[in-house]
Amino acid sequence: MSDLRINGEAKSLLKSVIGGKLIKYRHDPFTITPSFTIQGEVFFEDKILRVRSEEMAADFFEAGEEEISALFVEKIAEEDAMSACIGIKQIDFPVGEKVKDIWIVDEKIQEFVDNKPGETYDLTRGVVFILEDMQLGFEKDIWLSVEIYPHKGDDVLKDFQRLGADLNGWPKGCMSKNKRTAYSLLDGRVIFEEANETGEDPLAD
Repeated sequence: MSDLRINGEAKSLLKSVIGGKLIKYRHDPFTITPSFTIQGEVFFEDKILRVRSEEMAADFFEAGEEEISALFVEKIAEEDAMSACIGIKQIDFPVGEKVKDIWIVDEKIQEFVDNKPGETYDLTRGVVFILEDMQLGFEKDIWLSVEIYPHKGDDVLKDFQRLGADLNGWPKGCMSKNKRTAYSLLDGRVIFEEANETGEDPLAD
């Protein structure tokens, strides 16, 4: 079992900015994809939060221990609000809106081997700031990537990658049931749920 969901400290940090003003966010310029590498920053009136995707060793089904990316949220000093890449100047995106709520987007992948439950993989896929006139989301890329996709609009969950995109298919006799849940940090209510399945890859060993 691998549990790569954000922890209670990160949730407390996020919850502390509800009701405050999101001044701006900052990240590296886009290159090949509309994403930035490793980390970006979100500025509030009294604190700066870093949204970071970092590799860490964890069990990943039949692959054994792999370097899997996980999402982290932490408070930083202003002088640390910079790119993780040497020589890259980040770009500021002004917002100036009050934070009404924050949604956490979690996923669970349950493996089945010969129809019997196997390992599970839990992760936080993203964080969504619900603002006065829009939503601002940060989505972690697939499990081997440290890229983060920012999304801005009226319904950013629809811009997230397809559920199960971490998996291309399973070896013979295996499949998974996948579930995505978005919930509110303000009151704990479930905002959105989605489920699907990933089957065998006919080309797998």
